[in-house]
Amino acid sequence: MILRVGLGDTEVTEQEFRDIFPAMKRFIAEAGMLSFLAMVRGDGDSRPETLSARQELLRDLKKGLGQNRFEELLAETGWMLIPE
Repeated sequence: MILRVGLGDTEVTEQEFRDIFPAMKRFIAEAGMLSFLAMVRGDGDSRPETLSARQELLRDLKKGLGQNRFEELLAETGWMLIPE
């Protein structure tokens, strides 16, 4: 449910959701709900202790979705994993 809320109006296929879900579940377990909420808001989480989990999520999303769809997902959702 949390992932569906985080996706907002962004539509993903059933397979894309299945590809994203395990990575997001791991991310929330490792980085915490505060990091997930910051990512979804587009603020990002700059805490050093969550960097590894954020980098892992980036890799997992790119692997599961492919580079193009990954970039579309970030553009459509406004998610920010690694603050600039």
